Amino acid sequence: MSATRSQSEKTVVAIYAADGTREVWHLRFNRGTKQNNPVKFFAALTWKAGAGGVDYAGTRWDATSEREAEASFAAAIAQDGGVLEPSSPQLMKKLVEMGYAI
Repeated sequence: MSATRSQSEKTVVAIYAADGTREVWHLRFNRGTKQNNPVKFFAALTWKAGAGGVDYAGTRWDATSEREAEASFAAAIAQDGGVLEPSSPQLMKKLVEMGYAI
């Protein structure tokens, strides 16, 4: 019988300074007991304002830690000119004004 995997989730916002595009991403981490790459990482684009940003709506891969998975995702966003910001009440309020529905 396999061991129970622990899970965590978070919401981040990708901001693209070049054209003002904003993207809201839902990140999910499943941690298991494998020796190599025990973290299953999933990212899903849940909202987008603007024409720029990435040209995919989701991604997934294995990583050695949550920190590594999030850093790799941030690097992928940075390749397209974006920066990841953690969600905060102030940032989410600005996104609601842009049309984001919480």
